[in-house]
Amino acid sequence: MNSKIQVLLLVAGLGLLSGGVFLYKKVTSESPELLKAPDLLADYKTLKSGTDDPSAVGMALARLAGRQIPEGQAEALKRVTHKNPTVRRMVAQTLAFYPFEKATKDALTKLSLDPDENVRTTVLEMLPSRNDGEQRILFLKNYLERKEATKEELTLCHYGLYQLAKDPNEKQTHLDTVFKAASTEPSARNAIGLLIRMAPTDKKVIEFLQARISTAVMTKGQPSEEVARMLPTIYRHLVTQYPTVLKEKFATYATTPDLHLRVTALTSVAQLCPSDRWRVLNKILMSPESDFASKNAALTGIDQLGGKKGLQLLKDIPKSSILQIKSRAELLSKSPSFQRALDQCEIPKAAPKVAAKASAVPKHLSPEDLRALKSGPKALGGFPPGRGVPPGFPQPPGMKGLMPPASK
Repeated sequence: MNSKIQVLLLVAGLGLLSGGVFLYKKVTSESPELLKAPDLLADYKTLKSGTDDPSAVGMALARLAGRQIPEGQAEALKRVTHKNPTVRRMVAQTLAFYPFEKATKDALTKLSLDPDENVRTTVLEMLPSRNDGEQRILFLKNYLERKEATKEELTLCHYGLYQLAKDPNEKQTHLDTVFKAASTEPSARNAIGLLIRMAPTDKKVIEFLQARISTAVMTKGQPSEEVARMLPTIYRHLVTQYPTVLKEKFATYATTPDLHLRVTALTSVAQLCPSDRWRVLNKILMSPESDFASKNAALTGIDQLGGKKGLQLLKDIPKSSILQIKSRAELLSKSPSFQRALDQCEIPKAAPKVAAKASAVPKHLSPEDLRALKSGPKALGGFPPGRGVPPGFPQPPGMKGLMPPASK
């Protein structure tokens, strides 16, 4: 064969080989974690497509951040200056879960100076989602020195420092600061929410919340908007942590002028189980003066309670009542929960099971079973596999902020 032809064929072959290697590298440039999860790969492709849909971007970024996928971090960094503030807020949410390296720190610093207040507060709220060194603490302490920082932003800094601090005295200092903010009207609403996250069972916090809700209800006239918007949250928290006083004053809360608190009290009746529950529910449903929202909330409470008393109350609703209320009552009456005699509060609670000691040997086992037990779980056919912890988006302390990632 002519030597020139051989040289040309050799060059062409090397070109094809190098092109194939380049294409292979391009196809497999994604991280191994991404290639193992088709759903996450689809999220990555969604982001690569350049979509501006905040919902699609937020869900994709959240799922990738939940599994610490590097490509997700890279896509989030690209959107730090996105024109849509909702997208920038979602970027702030997800970047907080990645290691606080230079790229992440610079991006969050830029977002903390964002003209949109929601973006700035999201940075501060999500920063304690991961405790990977002193840099996050330093970031928040530096933010406290900003003269232009709002009261809400300063309170969020103390919340973050409380979550990241290891020294008990330092944590108490930040808790006291948020406590003081919760007692100040202009910043009460956000600070109360943070206070519940920080110390949900603290005696001082519980007493403060109890006083807040009692004062708001007992005082003539409507409470301030800042406090009113937090009353349902306070009530639901006290139902689980300090229900005694709420039970005694259930009728007061269920008929309070504040609509949101009234609805919350009525829809939480099955969790609270006050002794006068049926009297109050009956009064609200039968009174022509009760508004639609209260009657509808009372029906929700009855649905949760069930039992013969609830069924009778549903049947006793006057035909002259609001059509939607009457129709819903007829629909609820067909529920199996109304076929039992007792309502949810009257059903005896099962005693908690006491775990058997690991060293205890069951007496009913045969000698063969005992020998198998000593041989390990495989000899008994293996223990059933547990559910395990499904891959989920790591939540900041007390937060439910982001969409959960898809499962593997």
